[in-house]
Amino acid sequence: MPVSVLDRDGRFISGLQQNDFKIFENGVEQKLDYFQSVEQPFTVILLIDVSPSTQFKIGEIQDAASAFVDQLRPSDRVMVISFDESVHVLTPATNNRYQLKNAIRQLEFGDGTSLYEAVNYVIDNQLRQIQGRKAVVLFSDGVDTTSSRANYASTLRESEEVDALFYTIRYDTSRDMNGGGWGNGRGGGNYPQPRRTGKVTFGDILGAILMGGSVNVVGGGGGRWLELKGV
Repeated sequence: MPVSVLDRDGRFISGLQQNDFKIFENGVEQKLDYFQSVEQPFTVILLIDVSPSTQFKIGEIQDAASAFVDQLRPSDRVMVISFDESVHVLTPATNNRYQLKNAIRQLEFGDGTSLYEAVNYVIDNQLRQIQGRKAVVLFSDGVDTTSSRANYASTLRESEEVDALFYTIRYDTSRDMNGGGWGNGRGGGNYPQPRRTGKVTFGDILGAILMGGSVNVVGGGGGRWLELKGV
């Protein structure tokens, strides 16, 4: 009898032992003759911002994404998707580390930043077709300049309704871009300032995905930074 245990927020609970379960048949408790805990494989989408504003941080983003791939288990799969004004699917869901790292190293920049539309694309066209446990790790500076078919509220609502975990890694590019007079493309340079948090490693994120929990990666301040951690 395969069993998955979720908390009231729909997150997987790990570490349960045989004595945490009881089986009843017609009101009579039965003996558990066999119990084994099996970790389910997961699929993770690495969603990477390749808009002009991230060009100063692309090396850090590539190193971080590659480090995540290095921690894969043999049964886990990763899909690499980049976005600027458009969305680019760079790999299918695979556990081929060479293919994944090659895609990460060959990221190409484009114009615009359709952050909200990229998240909606991942939800509607990828996550809903993936069976089993799944998560999205988003690498971005959090500034949307070109989405026309999605906004902050609609994207947040969709992310809360899909059966997946979201983790956001925010790179602060405000100093790099504002130094050249760059704004957010939607009303000037009101760039969201990051909230300082404790150092979080990719081991923390990977552990949270495996256990279905959440980790405080980084959030946003007074701007429209999409903060979707462990929804």
